[in-house]
Amino acid sequence: MNDFNLEFLFVTPIYKSTIDIDDDILTLLKNEEKRRNMNGNGFSTRGNLHDKDEYKSLFDLIDKHVYKYCQDIFKLKVSYEYSCNGAWVNSHDPNDWSQVHAHPHSVISGILYLDIPEPVEQAGNLNFLNSNFHPFTEFFNFEFEEFNMFNCQTVTFVPKNNEIFLFPSKLKHSVTKNLTEKVRYSLAFDYIISSPILTDENTLILKEYKYE
Repeated sequence: MNDFNLEFLFVTPIYKSTIDIDDDILTLLKNEEKRRNMNGNGFSTRGNLHDKDEYKSLFDLIDKHVYKYCQDIFKLKVSYEYSCNGAWVNSHDPNDWSQVHAHPHSVISGILYLDIPEPVEQAGNLNFLNSNFHPFTEFFNFEFEEFNMFNCQTVTFVPKNNEIFLFPSKLKHSVTKNLTEKVRYSLAFDYIISSPILTDENTLILKEYKYE
């Protein structure tokens, strides 16, 4: 019985590409001062790295991917402008990981992978979670012969150096344990729409926070 069509409703697009990172910038990012996270599962920088002159060329490249994601994929109006309102380096020692979380106070979030230890399959996978997804109904826990895009709750990527991922900030995600013997580095960031968002009734303008 092959006489049917499938329509894909309410798809969440994950944008994946690559960025060539200058060696000097990579070294600066990895050497930024970091503090142990509240959950004790990794280290992060504080402040907005986007504001630093030494990283302007890198964020100019990231900006282009954000515009492409929003305009070419989501087809948002070309009049919208986007600004980074948060950027930080994460480092994960052996056995460090990242809990399930989403990014508040932003529209588009992303991760740029700076230095992934070998073998990459053991350095920590990037997982996206649809916590609201229940095939058919939430009252039954079905078993499946195999998982596909219609019945899975988690989608996993094995990141590699220089790969960039963009996704809606509301999408929950996590990183599994770094099972290698070296430190794993990534740059996480958030973007907002910084131009006026207009309706017939009101206007909203968001501005990125400038750290002193």
